[in-house]
Amino acid sequence: MLRYEKRYLVFGSIITFIFGIAIGFFRYKTGTLYLLLGLIVGIFIPKITLIFMKNIQISKKEFFDFRTFFITLFLILLFLLGQLFAVSLFENPIDWLFDIISSRKSEAMLLFLMDYLPCVSGGLWIFFNLLDLAFMHFMLLVFTNVEIEKLIKKDKK
Repeated sequence: MLRYEKRYLVFGSIITFIFGIAIGFFRYKTGTLYLLLGLIVGIFIPKITLIFMKNIQISKKEFFDFRTFFITLFLILLFLLGQLFAVSLFENPIDWLFDIISSRKSEAMLLFLMDYLPCVSGGLWIFFNLLDLAFMHFMLLVFTNVEIEKLIKKDKK
């Protein structure tokens, strides 16, 4: 792993975990599944992370290849762990997950922070969470490469 990737992984991990804690806290307190929030988080994590990497010389061929896919999967895992950590401040996160999956609890869905949709639990809750994580993964991949291209263009000037 190149030093640029290590630096991105360190800063990205810290920022992603903090985002996960904040979103997990609000998600638990409001009882709301923020649908498509993964799109927003997937855009902002690379932007904020690469702010800390402005002083490095970088070229596209040195930085990203197939490992980007696994780095972003690791960031998503940290995001989920951050959410579970936030839930653990209030109750056992395993019990909370089991209660939602077994339909004893549910979360209201909020689409784009505007419209409430029906409460979901069980398999539908799992589906919408996986869908949101897939959007987040896609946005992490795209915007990491976009931000790297911006850094490369700045270095050429």
